[in-house]
Amino acid sequence: MKHCPHCNQPVPRGTDTCPECGKPLKRTAPQPSEQPAAPFEIPQHLTANGKKTAAAIMVILAVITIIALAIFLTIMGDMIRRRSRYSNRQPRNGYVTTAPGSGDSGSTDTQSGAEITFLDSEVTKDVFHNDVLVVRIRYQNNEEKNMHFVQKYRIQVFQDGVSCQETMLDTDDESVSSVFELQPGASVVIKAAFLVDPAKTSQLIVGDYQDTFRALDTEIAPAPELASTQHGI
Repeated sequence: MKHCPHCNQPVPRGTDTCPECGKPLKRTAPQPSEQPAAPFEIPQHLTANGKKTAAAIMVILAVITIIALAIFLTIMGDMIRRRSRYSNRQPRNGYVTTAPGSGDSGSTDTQSGAEITFLDSEVTKDVFHNDVLVVRIRYQNNEEKNMHFVQKYRIQVFQDGVSCQETMLDTDDESVSSVFELQPGASVVIKAAFLVDPAKTSQLIVGDYQDTFRALDTEIAPAPELASTQHGI
């Protein structure tokens, strides 16, 4: 015999329900919840920290980029300034000419009324220890209006028919603008520098950009004793 767990009355074997209280003899275990599991969520404080970290990294990268750009622009500006000036401007032994050589044309441009005269030249070292030829010419505006030298003329130096690289174009007068604008009757001394081989003859030409005419064409004698073993560095 077994007893009902509810009323403790004897119950015949094989009976599933108590004849006295009518309740089931076997207790059913509670069924587990069949609700789907909640998705995994990142804690809010971890998400906020991740966003702060990403923002900090972006700020750091932006600062590094700005600093690198500033350094690059500073270096480039310094190189340009250094290339337009020379630490040693003294003429080297014997390589100074004070008058035009055997040019094919005169020193006056009759088409515009400008007067262009070759003054002198010298070989020196630039800040990179290259041999450079520095030429000086006088430019005078004989017109009745303002004139811009660099808008009308260009200065070139050739060796063996090859154009030499220009490294400087400046004036002795700081009051004259970078484009050498002159009032009627005014004049200015213009300096230009070119990378050269001192052992070779240089041909100085001042003309228009289309090479339709030359206001100045003269040769400058070589100075082989000044040839540098560091040329081209």
